[in-house]
Amino acid sequence: MAVIINGSGTITGLAAGGLPDGSVQLADLATTGTASSSTFLRGDGAFAEAGGGKIGAYATDSTSTSYTFTTSTMQNGVLSAAITPTKASSKILVLVGTYCKNAAQPDHGVHAKTRVNRQVASGSVTKLFESYHARSVYTNGYSGNRIENYGTMHPSHLMDTPTYTLGDAITYTLDVGYQGNTGGVDAVYWNSDVEKLSTMTVMELTT
Repeated sequence: MAVIINGSGTITGLAAGGLPDGSVQLADLATTGTASSSTFLRGDGAFAEAGGGKIGAYATDSTSTSYTFTTSTMQNGVLSAAITPTKASSKILVLVGTYCKNAAQPDHGVHAKTRVNRQVASGSVTKLFESYHARSVYTNGYSGNRIENYGTMHPSHLMDTPTYTLGDAITYTLDVGYQGNTGGVDAVYWNSDVEKLSTMTVMELTT
């Protein structure tokens, strides 16, 4: 069949594969996005990065420092980790591994407290999470010796969606403290005994 170019600008008679290899240039395609070594051409004609939900920036902080609390107070910034996101609109996964021991005398309640904060660049500090019962000991109605409770504290993780501009550093901190009755043996021993290591890890999850 002859190849015919008619007056309306259409071509007929051209068999599939009839164009010579390399005759259609990238600039001739109707695409969006930017072609590069890290992008591919999707079926909808857009250049995009492969995959999604990748880990971008990340940081970890750890400490073996211990604190003993016997009054209702907080120790700020016991752990701190800062990252500068590599993409816009990323989510940040905050992982916390921390431990304490509580001791309470009869008919008392002793509670360990945790607080996770976020600060973008040099802006104000935002409280993301606060628990007044990260680890608790109740001895209500008990008349024997003191009761002790050991174990990990909460939260163990949280997902954050901060508002930031590319280039901003985002700092996450952990505060710990005490809530409840006081006196006698009442106390929270944070990061104590054989465990004596607490960590915080923050990871950027890119979209």
